[in-house]
Amino acid sequence: MRYIEKALISIGKEYMLTSLEEITASCFELMQPILLEYVPNEKLKIKFPVLQMYLNPVKSMQGGFISAAFDNAFGMLCFLSTENKAVSLDLNTNYHKPIYEKDQLVINVYLKYKGNTLINMYAEAFNSNDELVATADSKMMFIKDQ
Repeated sequence: MRYIEKALISIGKEYMLTSLEEITASCFELMQPILLEYVPNEKLKIKFPVLQMYLNPVKSMQGGFISAAFDNAFGMLCFLSTENKAVSLDLNTNYHKPIYEKDQLVINVYLKYKGNTLINMYAEAFNSNDELVATADSKMMFIKDQ
């Protein structure tokens, strides 16, 4: 059973397997996410382990992986809130503090605006000590099936 499937079951959100396949991808599963909370059309809380493969030369999580975690979290909230597939139009990340191996990157994502074609969200990432690691915002555009 995949990470997100377990998480959705644990929070009482049921999706058919085809829906799960629509919202997960190899890049999402690679980061081993654990969904902690979902409030429909409002927010999502998800955590990612800081694995050795994400580390930069100073042994902290590389910024690109932090941004990837944000992007995956934004995509999950977008799909759960709209049931639409979407692509990122922008992803703006600000880094505040390093996070190190074996810690957990906990991301809180909030829905700011949901329209007919666009969705805006913002997020905050914390370490296990509840210290702010990074913040981000994103705008995504809904796409039709190809």
